[in-house]
Amino acid sequence: MLEVINTNFAKGAGKIVKETGKKWKIKTKFKTVNPANAKLTFWNHFYHAPFRGSSDILYLSQWDFFEECFEITKKSCAIQTSSKDSLL
Repeated sequence: MLEVINTNFAKGAGKIVKETGKKWKIKTKFKTVNPANAKLTFWNHFYHAPFRGSSDILYLSQWDFFEECFEITKKSCAIQTSSKDSLL
């Protein structure tokens, strides 16, 4: 998935790679039983942003909001495990 994003220079994310030479990479991840629901949860929260434009790119000045969207998604969609569960 990231290879497609990093090499499609016609799209917003690819344009940033082309201009900066820096490729997108995964910073944080979590396990979920329903990846489609997690993606939907993230983008539903993101689309309510007042700065939402025509691109799916969050500019660096909006990074705090991106992290807020991610944390909301993680809290509602991540598989919760405890040390007790991992012993079973």
